[in-house]
Amino acid sequence: VVSVSESVRPKAIEVAQQLRRAGVSTEMDLLSRGMRKQLDNANTKGVSKVVIVGERELAEGCVAVRDMSTAEQKKVKLEELLEYV
Repeated sequence: VVSVSESVRPKAIEVAQQLRRAGVSTEMDLLSRGMRKQLDNANTKGVSKVVIVGERELAEGCVAVRDMSTAEQKKVKLEELLEYV
């Protein structure tokens, strides 16, 4: 789970906890690095999908899910996230 900024970090933590409770293997950057570094770190670890939590997406009740192998990104409603990942 990647947070775009510090302002959305609490929601990103909430999303990560929701995924973990559902049994989805989940990691989150705790070093407050920028989005690019968080994505680079996920790529280095071989993560297949990244959930991106940003202000614009949250305003729409969504998060972005990026497929790291194709770089395709899709907006997914928060209530549908577990079905998507």
